[in-house]
Amino acid sequence: MFENHEMTTLNFLPGPIAVLPEVRAAFAAEIISHRSEAFLAVRADTLARLRGLTHARHCALTMGSATLANEMIAQQLLQIQGRGLVLSNGAFGERLAMQALRHGLDFDVHAQEWSVGFDRPALFQKLQDKAWVWFVLCETSTGMINAYEDVLAFCKPRGIRLCLDAISALGNMKLDLRDVYLASGTSGKGLGAFAGLALVFYNHEVAPSPSIPAYLDLGVFHDEACVPFTLLSHLLLALHAALVHTDFKKKLEETAKMAALIRAMMARHQLQTPAAEGQADFVWSLALPPSISAQDLGQALEARGVRLYYQGSYLPARNWIQLALMGPLTVEDAERGIAVMDEVLSLFP
Repeated sequence: MFENHEMTTLNFLPGPIAVLPEVRAAFAAEIISHRSEAFLAVRADTLARLRGLTHARHCALTMGSATLANEMIAQQLLQIQGRGLVLSNGAFGERLAMQALRHGLDFDVHAQEWSVGFDRPALFQKLQDKAWVWFVLCETSTGMINAYEDVLAFCKPRGIRLCLDAISALGNMKLDLRDVYLASGTSGKGLGAFAGLALVFYNHEVAPSPSIPAYLDLGVFHDEACVPFTLLSHLLLALHAALVHTDFKKKLEETAKMAALIRAMMARHQLQTPAAEGQADFVWSLALPPSISAQDLGQALEARGVRLYYQGSYLPARNWIQLALMGPLTVEDAERGIAVMDEVLSLFP
């Protein structure tokens, strides 16, 4: 499928990921105007590939982080009459609830402990009188997949609009967004390009609204023939190259093989993941025993050329370290990285 030529360091971060040589070359290409025919042609093909990957009818694309995509979703939800529901069982569910609050949405929060799945009867009872529901598909903080198919099956006949934060899921798992109202994504992570493009997937017609700030208005971006604001061609060309040069079907097959190696390593060292159910193949939070400091382990691995995520806020507070398989990694890369982990973990009591 692809080889990791970019660097000798093995990058197991959830972001920024390593990228393919073709992606780096595209990013370094001569800049082109976002009004040019060449730019519009690449943009059209990029959007078509994104729609094909997700089965969504529409995709809006603009410069910004994945957080911007969620801000755009919040503004669309603000236009809907009726109270909504935000689900939270991890750091990014908590972030969604905070974004909903900042946008002045009318909503309740249905919260579970981190890594605990949502009890369906209790959730469906909460949804009975709601106009929309919004939650994280892959809760990156715990490595847990919050399955949405049965929630969608409940919501669809009742006209409840289902919205997803699909930021970590996109490109890392099979996605069928054809019946999802709104879903957010990014050019980085599973799509294999550089961060910097915010994506919103949807399936309905959206008109611009004078009550929404222009850069947050999904309707402004609805016409694919129009690029309403400056968009750096380097970012678009890099994303296009990633979509062209990545075989996503094979990527998922390779990821499953690498996940099996991670499970075996965890068993050897008696490590646990906080995900009580629905563990993703592509992102693993490893709960370390008190005798092993996440920071010490992360720094020791980094010194040996293996980069895992151990910084930020919630990981150190819980003594977790995180290993992600989102970039262009091979099974051989995983075998090398896990061999280093075996060596370093054996040094700790």
